Amino acid sequence: KPFTPHLRSQEVLAGLEAGRFAKGKLTMRPNTVTIASVKIGREVMMIKGSAALNRAIDGDIVVVERLNAEKADEYAIAAKRLRHGIREENVDVSAQRSMTFEGQTNGRVVAILERKHKDIPGSFLPAEEAEKYGIKGLGKAKRLLIPGSRQLPPAVVKIPELLQEKDFENMAVLVTITMWDKNSEYPQAKFKKTVGKRGDLNVETD
Repeated sequence: KPFTPHLRSQEVLAGLEAGRFAKGKLTMRPNTVTIASVKIGREVMMIKGSAALNRAIDGDIVVVERLNAEKADEYAIAAKRLRHGIREENVDVSAQRSMTFEGQTNGRVVAILERKHKDIPGSFLPAEEAEKYGIKGLGKAKRLLIPGSRQLPPAVVKIPELLQEKDFENMAVLVTITMWDKNSEYPQAKFKKTVGKRGDLNVETD
């Protein structure tokens, strides 16, 4: 299912001025890419599930919209669906239905103002292993990157023509996110450089 298109700058500005939207830094919970929060004054807004996150990743400066209880439940149900045989974190909004602005609320991302982590360290999966993530037919031109940090999403990476597989086999690499289309489950990225041996935690998480 496609992601919701991000709002245009004029819509974002109008919503911020009217108080319908708020902006802040998105912080992903440890070891997940599907549950995050945005702190707005004393309010902590929870963003739960890939649909509500709408392509935002850890550290992004985002524009968010508060959800009423009904909408929050809809996004929670969407977050529990099976994705390629891998269930997203089981989230429960029943205890977070309050719409008070002091405490916890639920929301969704409507725009991304600034992408924090454009460069992502990690390592490539062989094409056959990428299929369990729902990625098929990558060929030699693309690879699926698994980040060293579990707070960052996998990315489909375009490999330079002059680079051979032996050049990055068992290596930790650095890639740069170029775009995340609303019809793509994962962001697109380009290869930047190798940074060390695969499995080196200091290399893959720096």
